[in-house]
Amino acid sequence: MKNILLIPVAFLLLFVFSCRSSSDDPVEVSPLIGKWQPYRAVINATLSTGPYTNTIEYSECMQKTRVTFSDNNTGGMLTYGEENGTCVQQENVNFTYTHNPTANTLNITRNGQTQNGTIKTLSKSDLVYIVEENFDIQGETVPANVTFYLRKTKD
Repeated sequence: MKNILLIPVAFLLLFVFSCRSSSDDPVEVSPLIGKWQPYRAVINATLSTGPYTNTIEYSECMQKTRVTFSDNNTGGMLTYGEENGTCVQQENVNFTYTHNPTANTLNITRNGQTQNGTIKTLSKSDLVYIVEENFDIQGETVPANVTFYLRKTKD
């Protein structure tokens, strides 16, 4: 008798799970989506005098900066810095972005300028983003890699 009851239950479960549409499946959210707090930047370049590396540990004030990525390829950046010894909001801008997780690229466009970068690390809690651009360093304009370190935050 027990075996006879198990057959309809097994059939019912098979039917329910096999008929479920793909739209019922939860959409996987990219770990990029959310609010990020930068805490370090490392600049690497080659100057006429030789290799150049500068590590910038963000101050408590600078760590108030937030970079937000939304799921509709838009985002915003609220930056803070110190002016005359006081922590002040410096910029509040919106941007659009494209993220290709297969190629590990992240391109951010704001104010008509696009910054092309590569994601070195992306997890639920950490983002390491590398930008290659020309920068003015010690009076020279040179190609440089700037690696930004960010952690996910809720505030």
